[in-house]
Parts: sequence; C-alpha cells; structure tokens
Amino acid sequence: MVRVNGIVVSDSEPVLELEPGRLFVPTGIFRTGRLRLPAQPATHVSAVGLDYYPLDSIAGMHYAIDQGTQTLDITVPASAFTGTLVDGLDNVRTVATRPDPGLFLNHDFQILHSGSQETLSGLLEAGFFSRLGVLTTQYAGADLLHDFRPVRLTTQFFRDYPASMTTLTIGDSFSAVSPWARTVAYAGVRFASKFATQPSFIPTPLPALAGQASQPSTVDVYVDNVRRLSQPVAAGPFAIQNVPVISGQGEIRMVVTDVLGRQQVISESYIRASNLLRAGVSDFTYEAGTLRRNYGIKSNAYRSFFADATYRRGITNTFTVESRAETQIGTETVGLGAVYALLNVGVFTGGLAASLDGGRAGQLVYAGYSRAQRTFGFATQMQMASENFRQVGLDDGQKATRLLFQAQVSKSAGRLGTFAAGYLRRDGRTESNVQALTASVNVGLRRAFLNIGGTYSLLSPRPYGLTVALVLPLGERTIATASGASSPTARDASVEVSRSIPLGPGYGYRVRSSDLDDHKHEAAFYYQNNSGYYGVEAAQQGNGTSVRLLERGPFVLLHRHLLLSRWLTDSFGVVEVPHAKGIPVYVNNQELAKTNSRGLALLPWLVAYNRNSIRLDDTALPVDVTVDLEERMVVPMARSAVFIRYQPATVGGATLVLQTAAGRALPQGALVTVNANPTAYEVQLRGEVFVIDIDYPALVQAAWEGGKCEVRIARPPANTPVPKIGPLTCK
Repeated sequence: MVRVNGIVVSDSEPVLELEPGRLFVPTGIFRTGRLRLPAQPATHVSAVGLDYYPLDSIAGMHYAIDQGTQTLDITVPASAFTGTLVDGLDNVRTVATRPDPGLFLNHDFQILHSGSQETLSGLLEAGFFSRLGVLTTQYAGADLLHDFRPVRLTTQFFRDYPASMTTLTIGDSFSAVSPWARTVAYAGVRFASKFATQPSFIPTPLPALAGQASQPSTVDVYVDNVRRLSQPVAAGPFAIQNVPVISGQGEIRMVVTDVLGRQQVISESYIRASNLLRAGVSDFTYEAGTLRRNYGIKSNAYRSFFADATYRRGITNTFTVESRAETQIGTETVGLGAVYALLNVGVFTGGLAASLDGGRAGQLVYAGYSRAQRTFGFATQMQMASENFRQVGLDDGQKATRLLFQAQVSKSAGRLGTFAAGYLRRDGRTESNVQALTASVNVGLRRAFLNIGGTYSLLSPRPYGLTVALVLPLGERTIATASGASSPTARDASVEVSRSIPLGPGYGYRVRSSDLDDHKHEAAFYYQNNSGYYGVEAAQQGNGTSVRLLERGPFVLLHRHLLLSRWLTDSFGVVEVPHAKGIPVYVNNQELAKTNSRGLALLPWLVAYNRNSIRLDDTALPVDVTVDLEERMVVPMARSAVFIRYQPATVGGATLVLQTAAGRALPQGALVTVNANPTAYEVQLRGEVFVIDIDYPALVQAAWEGGKCEVRIARPPANTPVPKIGPLTCK
C-alpha cells in the first residue's frame, strides 16, 4: 500500500530499490497522488513493464516503510502537488440553438375615457426570426381613433455570432456609447462586439486568489465580510479565478480549513470597474449610415451621412485605452482616452478629442475619478469643450457645452441608513445653464423605510423641490406608501397601497389618494395569465372622472401553432405535451405557464444565450399517462424561440389480485406471465401483481415452487385507466 500525506493512492504497486538507498516508484503513483512529475527522464524497468522515478526527486519529501503491513508512507509539501483551478462564477460555455422560422406580434393598447372624449393609443412590434437572424419593426400611435397616423420607431435586422462574440445590425439603431460622444439615432449598418452571446466569458477583470493546502481542504471566500464562495480543494497549490464581486473596491478574505481543522487566512484588497477590460480583451463598434431626426415623432426623417468607429482594449487588468473617430460631411473628430484603476485609491478616467470643421479646429477634454466602497462612495466628472468643437449629433447652430461638471458622494451608516448628495453644473452656449444641489437620506425603521430627498437650484429664481416618503412592506408583493412633495409651485400629499403582479399568472392592484393642491383619487387592478396582461385604471379629480383599459400581449406563430402570451422582450420558448391540458411548466424552478387544451404552453422571458432549465409537473397528468420528466436545458438565441416537445405515453397496465382455488392468496414470489409473453412479473403481498401492457382477453398463468395455475380475463373494468382486477381465482 502507498499513502501520500495519509491518503491511500495505491493498494499494490511494486516499489523498487534500483540504487542502494534510493527508492523508485512507478509513474502511476505520481498520477493518482497528483504529484508533479520530475523534470528528469523516467527509468523504464522492463521486468515489470513500468516507468519509475526516484522518490528523492521530490523536493522536501520524507518517507517511511512499515515492513509488517508493507505500507509506504510518503510525506510531501503542498508545492509537490499539481495545482487546482476553481472558477468562482462556475460559468459554463454554452452553445445557442439556431431557431426554426417563427413570428411574433407584440401589441399594447390603451383606451382612455375621460369626460366625453375617448382616446385609443397603441404600440405594435412585429418580429420574424430564423436561423439567419431576427427582423423586427415597431410602430406607435398616440390617438388611433381620431388621427390614425402611427409613427414607425425602428426597423432592423440583426444576426449574432456567438463563436466570435459579435453582432451585425442593419437598419435603425443608436450609436455606441463613449465618454465624450453623443448618442444619436440613425439608419445604417453596425458591426460590434457582443460579449453577452457567451455568458461564460467575463470581459471585465475579476479578482483572483491563490494558496496552498497540504491536506484536502475547504476554501471559504468572503467579500467585504460576506461569504460569496465555499469550495473543496485537493491537496496542493490552488487558484480561484473570477471571485464574484460587484463594481467597487474592498477586501477579500480567504479562509482555508483542512481536514484536521487547521486554518489559514489570506487577505488582499481588490478593485473592479465596469469600464475596465481584462488584459488582451477588445471591445469595438463600427457603424455608418444616415442620421435620424425627430425619433418618435416622424417615421422617416433622415439627413446627412455619418460614420464612426469606437475601439477599447485592456492593456493590463488595471489599464484600458479608449479611442473613437467619427466623420460627417465636412467634419472629422477623433478622441483618445484611458481608464486606470489604482488599488486602495480609485478609478481614474481621462482623455481628449479634437475636431476639424470647415477649417476651424476645436478641442474637448474630460476627466473623472470614482471610489466605491461598501459604506462610502464618491464620483466626480468634468468635461470642457471649446466653442468650435464639433461632433456627430450637434444640430446646425448648436454649439458644444462649455463646461459640464458633476459630483456625487454617498455614505452608509449601517442600520441607521444611507446619505447621498450631489452637485451639477452645466455652462452652455446654446442651451440653458444649470447649477443645482441634490441630497437624499434613507433610514430603515423597525418595519418601514423613510426616504427624504431634495433639490435646490443655485441660479435665480432658485427653485427647490422636497419629497418625503414612508414605505411599509405588507407582504411579499404588497407595500404601503405615504409621501409628500413640495415646490414653489405645488404641494402634494398622498397615501398609496400597491401589490405588484407576480412573475407567473396572478393579479396586482394599486389604490392612491392625494390631497393638498392635487385632490385626486386613483384605483387600478391588473391581471395576467398565460394569454396576456390586462388592466383597468380609474381616476377622479375634482368633477372629472377618467377610466383607462389596458391590454398587452403577443401573438406567436411557431411550428404551425398560434399562441397568445405575455409581452415578449427577449427569448422565449414553446412547450408541447400533446393532448395534456393544465400541465404546469417550470422555468428555472419558477412556474411560468400551464399547457392549454392543445397541450401547448408559451414560456416568456427566457434568458438569451444562458442555460434555462425546463421541467414539467406531472401531478396534473392522468394516472394512465407517463411523460419524460427529465429536466431539459435550452439555450435560445436573442429575440427567438426554442421548441421543446414532450411525448406522453399511455400506461396500459393493471394490478391483478390472484388467489388459489382454495381462496388463499398466491404465494409471494410467484411468477406471472400474460398471453404467453416471456416477460414475467413477480407476485407481491396479498397475491397482488402489477402487469404492464396487458391486452384483453388475457390468459394469465402463474407458477411457483410446488404449484401452477391460470385464469382468463375477458375485459377490464370500464372507465378505469389502471384498474385493480380481482380477486381472481387461478385454477
């Protein structure tokens, strides 16, 4: 027997003394014991057909031999073992399923009756998905009864490429976000990175920890004194990658406890920012097209051509560079920036941009700093631009903002609550100036939460705003709120009780009454089921009363099935259990739908490119029907559907109660066959035996030690799926 640090790695291995005073062990001991192979070549022993290494090639090794039990005990340091790598997020690489062709039509209609006026408003979104990609278009109308002129919002086709984590978009879109660029609506072509297509890939750097264990151990990782991970590790070096932390900075503490109860504690600081990229990771967007004006007001208001390119790359885990270039007819603008994280200090951002417009040069510079901890946060940003600086998104005659400065600070006092304050200053050239202070206090009371917030303008006429809200939870989905607001032009005080609608079928409501300057009373009731979302809202103010009716949901066409459901914002699924009505379907352990009369259920809100678990609850199935209840994992594409079909099978068996001619139950263990079928069934207690797939008329034969008999069954009892037949006298 061979043991390494007290762990048996082999029951019988030939250990040889090939040289005087030097023990040699076969390579199998190294592999099963997870020992690092020595750098020197192995010695092959032809007599046993194995390769051997000397034990003294392991640094820090000690051994002892018990001749009586023929046991070799090897003791090695933790560094002698091969390493263990643990992913703190436990992410699994997924392969999304390209969808079969299908259609969806989201619709949201509201009818408002106020006095003698009626208004119908609505939003429609049509989508077609296939293996090639997804095509969608959206229309909205504010008054479809009196002025039927719906406005087209967007029309676009996109195709994702999960293998390269990229996406191609053709049609209406919005330009990429950049520290200094303006976001604009446009119609054109866009090719960009899309990390969401591979959830296992983390583009931002996460902390990593490393250590050594001489014995099998348990590693507990605490982030800001909250345990986030508990993982067993084998003896030897180990590393934990992607420790789950949110953006900010703080301390990670790792506690390693071995099988003997001994502990070692490793602590280190961390810093993480969402605008940092891991070393070697690139994020890009390339787009070109024609700018769109009056989005949401006009359907087809386009103007001049533009193009831009945004590229970011992580140089190290704490240093990311950013660049952007954009062009419009007669104007070119380029910019360069960086993000740098300094441990125990914070995250710094900064950069500059330059433009050339009709021979006139312009400049822009920006800088920022943030520090986010568990109990304290501070952030500040500043941007300055010259008068001639031009960029995509500035209208004719519009000039860049001269100065934009903002700062925020927050402080948590534990159970006493949190405090936050902010300052904003904007010096515009063609837009109004702003200087304002904001502040808020959140206090946790015994059963309620108190929030006080205010704004104050530093510019004349110095308007202010003050709000106070007391929130009292009344259950899992019900809260009561008492609030008040005051400003130089209005005052309001209200009391509201609301119950949010559940994730699955169910109802919600809201009742609100306000007084002081605004005498208004409101009530609303909402309900959703597998077919859609419905609501009614009523309001009374002064002598006027208004009622609003809401209906929201989609039509889905997939595999020649037409279905209704709730509004579809992302991926979804269709489950088919033929001829099985009312079967609950669970998604990620939450009931989302039940099968309809056709055995179909539409599952909204699946998470694209992630593993979604689908399972059925068989308690509603008839007793003579069985179905595969194994959990299925599906990975859908964005804005597309997956089709999951279950095939139920009818159970045609019966329980037979057999007795001998003397009226005694057949002995336990007797073997029963039906209609000369070779399959034999064993009799249990009281002469009962369950037979699968029995056809009638049936000849039942039984045999046991010292006896045999048979009995005929002409037909089963009527209207009994899995009958219990008997007692039957077997002669």
